[in-house]
Amino acid sequence: MIKRLYGNSDPLGFILCKWRSYVVLDYVKGFLVDLACGDNVLVQLHGSGCGIDIDDRGRCDILVMQDFLNLPFNDSSVETVSIVASLNYFEDPVGVLLESRRILKSNGKLLITMSNEAIMKVWHKYRDPLAPKSAISKDDLYKLFLETGFEVTSEKFFMLGINCLYIARPMSANTSMLGSI
Repeated sequence: MIKRLYGNSDPLGFILCKWRSYVVLDYVKGFLVDLACGDNVLVQLHGSGCGIDIDDRGRCDILVMQDFLNLPFNDSSVETVSIVASLNYFEDPVGVLLESRRILKSNGKLLITMSNEAIMKVWHKYRDPLAPKSAISKDDLYKLFLETGFEVTSEKFFMLGINCLYIARPMSANTSMLGSI
């Protein structure tokens, strides 16, 4: 039996998933690797890519058993990596972002959606209490980007300002060195 992430018993989850996917879809270019893909909606909408998850929901292209730290892609081989509404679930977000940077082309994009921190604390208390961390603050997210060699190029708020899409790119070696001076 296929275990669906959102189904008839969770219409709110299904609506929010679709909404996030359509917002992110506008910024996906080329081959997409969607980490923690859930039902793999984004890859299916885009039509070119690979959805990866640690839990088989029947639609993943690749099932990773433990984590996202050793992705089966060559260095600098992917145009877009997305992490939609799930960075706060990763035990090692730094490792995941470093691995994402490894597989991204120098002109590639990292797309991450993150909800408002206060709202997510309430959401995870009542709806999803098993999340390791209810949310990541904007300040902490920017620290993660800097620590892992990403530069945020823009932010796009959606869902009435509750969610934000962060669009980042790998920093060049020169930019990375300047940031540490």
